[in-house]
Amino acid sequence: MIMKRIVLALSMVSAWGGSALATHKNWTMQNAGGQCYFTSYSTSSPPANDLAIANYDSQSRFAICPVSLAGRWGSSSGPQFVVPRWAAAMSAKALIENNNTTGSVFDCITRARLSTQSIFFSQTAVANTPGQKALYMASSSNWGNTSFENNQSLHVRSMDLDCRITGTTSPNPPSVIKGYQVKICQLSTTCNDGGSPDHEGTPGGVAPWVGDRAFVQTSGLECMPTIPLAGSDVMQRTLSGAKNAGSGYFNVFCPITQPANDSWWHERLIRQTRVYYKNDIGVSGAPLCGLVWYRHTQFSFVTLETDGSNTFTMDGPGFVEQEFPQNDLTLGKDVAVGVWCQIGPGQTIRGVTALMSLTTISGGM
Repeated sequence: MIMKRIVLALSMVSAWGGSALATHKNWTMQNAGGQCYFTSYSTSSPPANDLAIANYDSQSRFAICPVSLAGRWGSSSGPQFVVPRWAAAMSAKALIENNNTTGSVFDCITRARLSTQSIFFSQTAVANTPGQKALYMASSSNWGNTSFENNQSLHVRSMDLDCRITGTTSPNPPSVIKGYQVKICQLSTTCNDGGSPDHEGTPGGVAPWVGDRAFVQTSGLECMPTIPLAGSDVMQRTLSGAKNAGSGYFNVFCPITQPANDSWWHERLIRQTRVYYKNDIGVSGAPLCGLVWYRHTQFSFVTLETDGSNTFTMDGPGFVEQEFPQNDLTLGKDVAVGVWCQIGPGQTIRGVTALMSLTTISGGM
């Protein structure tokens, strides 16, 4: 699943690489909370994700959130640079909403497997009060763990977040991880981009330059029900994608991993979003799909937005497409992006593709 996205994103970037205007200090990589998964099954809280991963249980649960290290690219001219392969990062954080009111601990730690095959851990970020928060596992170019810091120049093989999500009871909504972000350094291990303490502002208040574009791709295997399924609702995930094998209708969420940003939050544009599907013999009609995303309003706060129309238009055999596919839709400073689909019995979501804008890189390294 991830490899498809890597190859497609990198091939399009190399084909459409353009001019450079931004200040390039680090690659900002983002993932939706809905790309996390719980480490154990709970009968009272079956698997269910949308843009966020939510703990519907009354007890705390552990979740793993893989970091997509793809979406970065290099340049052979103006200036020349290669994609960094180390673990050095300026910051790493999870954007959460803790709805537990009993003082239970919501915490996250980053772990990385490096080229020695050893696993290193960051400091643990903790919250025990309710509200929307940013949990920093790394800040000011420091992982908060001497062993990790001393080895961060080694090549990173994989990276993920290990989080404990607090449980809640009615009437409180579930605690969630809305998104997470790692800023991998480009040229030096202390890649301060000169921004605010959170290093997320835009230099001089000027919006980052919107550069070229890249296609991104998500397998239907990554789609998940948006709420715990019950009764006759059944979802099967196979090599063909996510299939409704039950007798009723339900919604699924399919994440879209954005290309890495150049140092700063990016005013993202998206177009030509397609959801590919397959119907069993005798099944007619198409899934009802639409775009959904979180975007920043402040550094540690995000709001949920949809594309307004909420539905794609049927535009070809086997897929539904974003309305007015050649027109850009502005996502803003996106934290997490994906599509939701209502699928009927015998329908399978095979995958999602989208054309997303990139920030261009610069000589100000």
